[in-house]
Amino acid sequence: VLLILVMGGCGSFTTINNAKPATDNSIFVQRSANYAFYGWSKAFQKANSFLEKYYAFGDWKGIDWNALQSEYGPKIRAAEENKDKPAYYTALREYVHSLPDGHVKLIGNDFGLRKINIGGSFGFSLVELDDGRVIVRELLPGDQIDQSGLLWGAEILSWNDQQITAAIDQASTLWSTSPIPTSAEIHFQKLNFLTRASIGSQVAFSYQNPGDSTIYEVTLTAEDDQMALYKESLTIGTQKKISSLLTKPVESRILTNGYGYLKINVEFPTFAGFHPVRMVQEAVSMFVDAEVPGVIIDVRSNPGGVDSMAPNMMAYFTQDSMFYERVAHLRESGEFQIVGELLIKPAVQSYTGPVAMLIDNQTLSTGEGFPLIMKTLNRGPVVGFCATDGSFGMTGSKIKLPGGYSIAFPNGASFDKNGIIQCDSDSSLQGGIVPNIRVPITEENMRAIYIEGRDVVLETAINTLNKSE
Repeated sequence: VLLILVMGGCGSFTTINNAKPATDNSIFVQRSANYAFYGWSKAFQKANSFLEKYYAFGDWKGIDWNALQSEYGPKIRAAEENKDKPAYYTALREYVHSLPDGHVKLIGNDFGLRKINIGGSFGFSLVELDDGRVIVRELLPGDQIDQSGLLWGAEILSWNDQQITAAIDQASTLWSTSPIPTSAEIHFQKLNFLTRASIGSQVAFSYQNPGDSTIYEVTLTAEDDQMALYKESLTIGTQKKISSLLTKPVESRILTNGYGYLKINVEFPTFAGFHPVRMVQEAVSMFVDAEVPGVIIDVRSNPGGVDSMAPNMMAYFTQDSMFYERVAHLRESGEFQIVGELLIKPAVQSYTGPVAMLIDNQTLSTGEGFPLIMKTLNRGPVVGFCATDGSFGMTGSKIKLPGGYSIAFPNGASFDKNGIIQCDSDSSLQGGIVPNIRVPITEENMRAIYIEGRDVVLETAINTLNKSE
């Protein structure tokens, strides 16, 4: 019940081919196909052809549809001949995850394969520092970890007789929740999946604890942690995506240092807040009345929502009308047709003081619209460890397949005023909104987060605002 009307996205470079204005009043056109009554192979072939016509970013991302048919068609044919449903599902998942777009999803029964493949944890997660070292950033308490002697911050040197960097490169991201749009995020998630395995499997690795020159070697067994450590390590920091419709879409307060703090969790109504835009309005009114010296807008781990809410919310931070996006869908001819345009129109009461915005790699879809607007407004820095997700397309299209499966995908894209795709990752796997101020991934900052419980991204934003006064 996400009430998602149009989902939005981020910046790079393709043009609208001979785009024409829409002849109707619709803001968006969704595409659907039902191949559920075909055989597995025939349905896959038709689905691949349908995506070639209507997936919004095929050319933008350089997708070779013939190559995908050649690679995955035989796997699905073999599964069909053997009546092997798990193999059919796995081939479909591999196909879907070959499309680098967080808005492309395979929906249906996975036969428990995800749990089977990554349900086990070795009891710790990793992060790669800017200096190239790979260290332990989170540890699960337990006898196995206690007996291993592994400490927080330990540098991992080898993994199953490979150098750690080689092991990371070979790690699979097939069991990520969605396909991964950018090369930077693929590498980050490989670190997560390296420490996941089937329950009961073992890994042998070597490490050095902080301040200790001794190299230790240990073997650990993957234990069922109910995917807890995986969920904890999807981003750097302790912020989480909205987990319930009981969560407030917008939260606000005045920090002890006097700055206003606005946390935008999602852009859709929940049972804890039916009017998210109004909640932003009320927060800004509070900030103006209190004469706060600056405002921090936090959209970390924001998964998106209604497309128009991002510009409507950011209207409370501008005094001038400005362009946000042109919404276009892909026609069968291969041309994009503009079906609407969104502008930011200043609110009656707006905050005009200094602003900073916080992002992370889990800021995606409409959530990426906030830093996109922030950079255009030039009101203050966007702060974070890394760029946003890079999945900004217009969702809602779906293909039904036999076996109760369906593939959801974006048929529309967000264009800037020059006809260039915004935010969605391109053929080089670059995309998302890059922070103006990148917080370095250092051992000191990781210690501050995971040992001292500090929010160094927020601290960086505060320090930046302090300097602007």
